[in-house]
Amino acid sequence: METQSQRGVRQFGAGIGALAAVSLLLLGVAYYFLLLLPDLLELQNNTTQAATSQAASKLLPLLPTGCGLIIVLIIALIELLLGFLSLYRGREEYGEQHARDVERASLFLVLVIVLIIVSFAASTAGSVGGVVGAFSGLSILSTIADILRAVFIGLLLFYLVKAFLPESSIDKAYLAIGLYASGPIAAYLASFTYAAPAAYYERSSNIPFDPVWIIPAVIGAVLGFSSLIIFFFLYRQAYQRFKREELRPIWRQPGFAPASQAPPEQRWQPPPGG
Repeated sequence: METQSQRGVRQFGAGIGALAAVSLLLLGVAYYFLLLLPDLLELQNNTTQAATSQAASKLLPLLPTGCGLIIVLIIALIELLLGFLSLYRGREEYGEQHARDVERASLFLVLVIVLIIVSFAASTAGSVGGVVGAFSGLSILSTIADILRAVFIGLLLFYLVKAFLPESSIDKAYLAIGLYASGPIAAYLASFTYAAPAAYYERSSNIPFDPVWIIPAVIGAVLGFSSLIIFFFLYRQAYQRFKREELRPIWRQPGFAPASQAPPEQRWQPPPGG
């Protein structure tokens, strides 16, 4: 029979795998857009109905892909939620250290939610500045929030499974955290390319955006995908240790009152007048 922690590791690992699949599909969509870039650029100069229909027909395959992305993302979120709840309910099954690790993970989850709200609010308010707004205070705040969010997500994934990993896999977990945190940093480099000197854009003013701009963003997505793959195999390794019964619950032993709290010794005394 599965313990709550074992079930949580299985469900959370499945959610991470589904997120990795979503990331891979998004990279495929980005590559497809790059292949369609010449047709889209031609459409900018040729707005006839035939050209528009041809471009629309090439974009049509993205519709089922988008629906599939949404379905897989929903499945991932459900698995992650169920896995986290199971791990939290069973946080005391494998010792006090694991219980503290899960409590830390809960704190990181709260911080991630707060940073998502901060990042969304700052990026929405700063987007009115356009290219100039890319280096405004709100945009920098959004970038810092994205980086911190990535770090806290990595720590969240790590602390939920830390107690179930062998010592040899801890370094792999640190690598996964570093890769995930590097994603937003690489994406931020795109803003530097996008805000390049005006002379750079004069040489490429015939296209709506320079293809160089998307390279750092793709690199960031690849880093995030690599991190999720590492975490997926770490959770899989932990689950396999459960199945091999290498990990057994550590139940709390009933405590005994220490000597300082023991009732005072009662000495026999003769009855009065005896």
